[in-house]
Amino acid sequence: MTGDSMTGHHVIADLYGIDPRRFTNGADLLSILTSTLLEAGFKVVDVVGHQFMERGAGFTGVVLLAESHAALHTYPEYNYVAVDVFSCGPKDPEPVIQAFARRLSAPRVVVRMAERVVYPAPAQNKRSGNDEREGLEYTHDELK
Repeated sequence: MTGDSMTGHHVIADLYGIDPRRFTNGADLLSILTSTLLEAGFKVVDVVGHQFMERGAGFTGVVLLAESHAALHTYPEYNYVAVDVFSCGPKDPEPVIQAFARRLSAPRVVVRMAERVVYPAPAQNKRSGNDEREGLEYTHDELK
């Protein structure tokens, strides 16, 4: 990738089959994620979470990192947790996902990774016509 610049690693994971007792307090899950990040050497800047009372009474939490962020979303009605860690720089977020999944005893984990890259600015707009997205260049790379 000539002229491209790596900006970070983004790991996205789906954790299935989580013990329903884990969902009684979303803040506990956020605390587990936060401690896992700290143990991996990430610097925590702030932590915020919200417990939903409607629908499945899920929880969403975000850990703001000096290196970027981590987030989790719970779906107790499906025994499922979605989690992602984005690291700008040399720290690898995958071990955080692995440790978090182990701590939750997740029997099934599906992981996708994306390398975040800054591409050089295009010389000119490659789209034409009356598209509301005119002026933007789109590519659809699949996560692996």
